[in-house]
Amino acid sequence: MKALDSSIILAVFAALAFVSLLMPMPSMLLDFGMAVSFSIAILILSLVLLTSSAADFVAFPQFILISLFFRVYINIASTKLILTAGAYGDKVAGQTLYGFATFVMGEGLHIGIVVFIIFTLLNFLVLSKGASRMAEVSARFSLDAMPGKQMAIDADLSSGAISHEEASQRREKLSNESSFFGSLDGVAKFVKGDAVLGLLLTAINLLIGVAFGVLSYDMPLSESLKLYSFLTIGDGFVSQIPALIISFATGLLLAKGSDRTRTSNAISRQVFEQKEVLLAVCVVSTALAFIPSLPTIPFLAVSTVSGALWYRLRLLAEQQDVSEEAPILPVAEEQKIEDLIEADDILLKVSSSIARNFLRSESGLENRIRPLRMHIAEKYGLLIPQVRVSEWPGLEGGKYRILLHGANIAEGELQGDDLLVLLDHEEGHSGVKDPVYGAPAKWVPAIERDELILGGYTALSGDEVMLTHLMDVVVANLDTLMTAKTLKYTLNALIAQSDAVKSEGIKQCLSEAIPDKISNEYLLDVLKGLLAERISIRGFSAILDATIEAKNNGFRGDGAIEFVRQRINRQVVDAAFEGEAHHRAITLDQRWEEVFAQSERPQQGSEIAIQPSDLKKLSTRLAESAAQAAQAGSNIALVVSAKRRRFLRSVLDASQVRMPVLSFEELGSGGNIQFEGVVPFDG
Repeated sequence: MKALDSSIILAVFAALAFVSLLMPMPSMLLDFGMAVSFSIAILILSLVLLTSSAADFVAFPQFILISLFFRVYINIASTKLILTAGAYGDKVAGQTLYGFATFVMGEGLHIGIVVFIIFTLLNFLVLSKGASRMAEVSARFSLDAMPGKQMAIDADLSSGAISHEEASQRREKLSNESSFFGSLDGVAKFVKGDAVLGLLLTAINLLIGVAFGVLSYDMPLSESLKLYSFLTIGDGFVSQIPALIISFATGLLLAKGSDRTRTSNAISRQVFEQKEVLLAVCVVSTALAFIPSLPTIPFLAVSTVSGALWYRLRLLAEQQDVSEEAPILPVAEEQKIEDLIEADDILLKVSSSIARNFLRSESGLENRIRPLRMHIAEKYGLLIPQVRVSEWPGLEGGKYRILLHGANIAEGELQGDDLLVLLDHEEGHSGVKDPVYGAPAKWVPAIERDELILGGYTALSGDEVMLTHLMDVVVANLDTLMTAKTLKYTLNALIAQSDAVKSEGIKQCLSEAIPDKISNEYLLDVLKGLLAERISIRGFSAILDATIEAKNNGFRGDGAIEFVRQRINRQVVDAAFEGEAHHRAITLDQRWEEVFAQSERPQQGSEIAIQPSDLKKLSTRLAESAAQAAQAGSNIALVVSAKRRRFLRSVLDASQVRMPVLSFEELGSGGNIQFEGVVPFDG
């Protein structure tokens, strides 16, 4: 109801304004209108100064159009009154206009004219023209950057860094941002046109007013020129000052770019973070103070203030360094000894600088970890433990560590607010590597994000780098995270799902299977074996049935895992090729099978004890074949006999070669497999 009332009021106001353009306005009402015009300009400038992001001020274009229309309305009304000044005197256009004219031209008409010309040129040639150009460039870059930003959103969604709901919100925000800058480009043209209109109205008031005074009111030319110049300059200031303020506000809003801090905060941060600039101001001002013929006191005052600020900031920086170097010990009263017995399942240790940049912001890192857990649950069917993020004073700079069950698994380092840009080749970078794939990369300032996206580069913020690294570590260690506790949580989650039919079915299957048919330990071993090769356990009912069958057939350990893999072969193949319809594969040269057969130890369960030289040769050939096959782009798998699959999987893991290993038995009869080569025996 309130929104409807405000819309009606605005519509009625606009209609009355259009009608009143044809009617004379009393001078008292004109004074009120001029005061409102000044207030609107100050209001717009204040909103711009307090706005965190340009795109957040979505009502700015409408606000500007309404203020322009109101000011034009006031200008036309004042022009009609000024042209009648020959009959009614110099106060005919109201006290506001008369007061401005008197204040500005108190020292002479010529001074007022010069000051007015300066104001007009400043608004027309500098502010409005510059704002128009900035709006045009911002709109063009905003539209050009849309595909890259859209791809970044899709990439975050695919990696699990954000949820579907957050992705929809980002897309909507991106669309609103594009519309905002597009409409702002048009509004900037209105602002420039308003400045031109002000010049034309000034010319009309002066030239036609003087003519009216001489021809219609029989005034001497000098008296008519003095009267209408007086009123014209006053009217010009009344209209040009709000116009200048709005042009300045428009330029200021556009100059914010992608910065999401208030203007005052951004300026103070830039100045006070680089305290050496204050020292430079102090030195230069002191030197200027002692130049002959220059005033000493003003320059010494500036020198004193800037020097005092520099000294104060230097002391604060030293105190902060001391406080950061001091060890932060835990408070004994707040920590129980029982809390120290068991390590966190997943712990992300971050330095103090990372904590300041990401953990304590509104959209902190901790808020983005939940979508990561949801992504793993959706893709792999595993409810991983909570990820605890802890500030660790012992870590320097932008370093972080990822620990699983108390063991340090991986670590990395961020560079403040800089972005990590992935490069296509080694040239031009200083040894920086992407922490996930080891690709060449480099750190660049965050202000260059839009240019990098337009250039086709992948640019990741610090929290995105850390989240992607965390995701990679978790996925690579799913089998480690599948503990008895995690299994219990996952089974409870299956029973507690929203679908009552599924929930009851799972509950009944589990009650019949555990512990009568299989033990928790037996099921846990099978699930760990599947997750070790990133096979989803979402088809839990089928996995449970296959596990029971494996137990009934006397399989244990690796044998049970291989049996279950063959029973759920469709899930295994789908995981190996990540859902692709076209399946590419390579196999082994037959001579490798002869080497394996000669190295078998039947008394130890057909374990292969291959010679070190042959093992090194095999690892090299596998790595070379995987690298050559990967150049085609899509996933490729190594297909071998079920008897050799586990051994070759261990060889690839030891060589850190990422390639799935399948058995011919897992392919089944309907597999769409295209064999593209063999792993050679000879070089």
